[in-house]
Amino acid sequence: TPLIVTRVDATEASPIEESFQKIGPTPWYDPASGSLRPVPIQSRTDDSLNRQSRWQSKAKSSQPTSTNRVTRTFWGGWTIGNLIGWGLMLMILVSVVTAIVYVFATFEPDSIRTTATTSSSRKAAPDQQVQAKVSLLPAEIRVSNINLRAEAERLITAGEYDRAVIALFGHQLLMLDHRGLVRLSRGKTNRRYLREAVSVSPGAGELLAQTVDDFESSYFGRHPLSRERCQWLWRQNLELERLVEANEELPA
Repeated sequence: TPLIVTRVDATEASPIEESFQKIGPTPWYDPASGSLRPVPIQSRTDDSLNRQSRWQSKAKSSQPTSTNRVTRTFWGGWTIGNLIGWGLMLMILVSVVTAIVYVFATFEPDSIRTTATTSSSRKAAPDQQVQAKVSLLPAEIRVSNINLRAEAERLITAGEYDRAVIALFGHQLLMLDHRGLVRLSRGKTNRRYLREAVSVSPGAGELLAQTVDDFESSYFGRHPLSRERCQWLWRQNLELERLVEANEELPA
């Protein structure tokens, strides 16, 4: 409340009035009414803007800017930084999964290379791994669900020499694939298999070449095989089997 200064005597100024008269005109005293004027005071909660200190931050505005309002309401509280971070993590995860799938898709374990190396295994029915390998043979010699070595021997005994050389050629390719001299794959030609075998073991490649020549002469050239020629091919096959099994330098 304003302080009202009343005159004690109409002709004599009070001590307070005398003091203000000595000070002179001020914004907080009204000499006409002899009362104090109220002086409005503005309070400041942070005066760091008026300081020259480097360590003291500027005052923060109490009102959110338009950018802050957008950040808080963007996708239920998600910020642009959150979206970028999760996007990068998702890209890394997809890359890792893709790399793993590619490795497993291109990996060919050695365990699928299966052919019998003993007389008992040669007489056994082929398992699923052997059937999978048979399916990779050239279409001309592809026979399913049989032991090709046993089938070749049976056809020679039965006098079906042209069919016997087909089974014999298939048996030799499966055996060489098992030992790592060739790698069975759809689309490869007979000569491609022959070149692969020669590059690893010239001796094995030479024995395989004799079977390839007689097979192509019989199948494509329609030249019937004789009993003597087919039996000779069988003896060459036994030599090839011994060479493959005895040669320790061949990759397993």
